[in-house]
Amino acid sequence: MIATSADLHNQDIQLIFDFDKLDVNRLLGLKNKELITAGVISVQIQDKPIRALGLRVSFVWGTHYFEADQFIQYRYQATTLQQSPVQPLQHLQFNFDRDKFHPIV
Repeated sequence: MIATSADLHNQDIQLIFDFDKLDVNRLLGLKNKELITAGVISVQIQDKPIRALGLRVSFVWGTHYFEADQFIQYRYQATTLQQSPVQPLQHLQFNFDRDKFHPIV
């Protein structure tokens, strides 16, 4: 959906995997119930200072039930600091009528 919307508006996107996922989880209040694995940006990355969020994000249960899987938790912790190779993003391989999709996206 993100790639389709970006293509519809003639925007490039970049998938990012190399960032402090554990810190993002902490900042967003996700605890171990949600696992951030990647991000998508549609702007030019610039060198500028980064500041912390100005407010605390409350955690809201989506299902009111959670059972931790130790294998998933361990592997997630082990892979959060791995570096990812940079790969070019492939553009969409299908054609669609932009005028029909524009009001939807």
